[in-house]
Amino acid sequence: MPALLLNLLTTAELLAVTPWAVRRLADPGAHALSRVWLLAAAPAAFAVWMPHGPDAVAMTLLYLTATLALACCAPLRLLRTRSLTNREITLLLALGTPFLAAAVQAAERLGATTAGLALTPTLAAQAHLAATAVVLAGALLPAAEAHGAEPAARDELQPTAA
Repeated sequence: MPALLLNLLTTAELLAVTPWAVRRLADPGAHALSRVWLLAAAPAAFAVWMPHGPDAVAMTLLYLTATLALACCAPLRLLRTRSLTNREITLLLALGTPFLAAAVQAAERLGATTAGLALTPTLAAQAHLAATAVVLAGALLPAAEAHGAEPAARDELQPTAA
């Protein structure tokens, strides 16, 4: 039963939540990738349900490639904006973090070990959950600021009263 729930959660993250958030990132490269995101995420979501092995890894490689393309948007954005405000750092992390989750999923589907410990489906699901949280933060932060919400973190340090 826990494996079923874990697979359902990972599938929902891959096919619904992450594509929704990527589409809303304030980056032209992410916006362009969002148009084909499901084509890459669907095989990875299917791979979650497959047994370990080369077939499951092959299904994950397309998603790994799409997340690599998204991660490549980060240095391009940094060159374009030349800004390291808290908002920009959040967006840069949102562009790069899904690649780490996809790499963990590919390694887990391969049955790889790290420091003698096997990568588990739970770890892969946690990596996807963390990446989804970062992408959601990157997508929702500008919307919250546009509606007059106080920024979650200041771009400059505020002096404190002694």
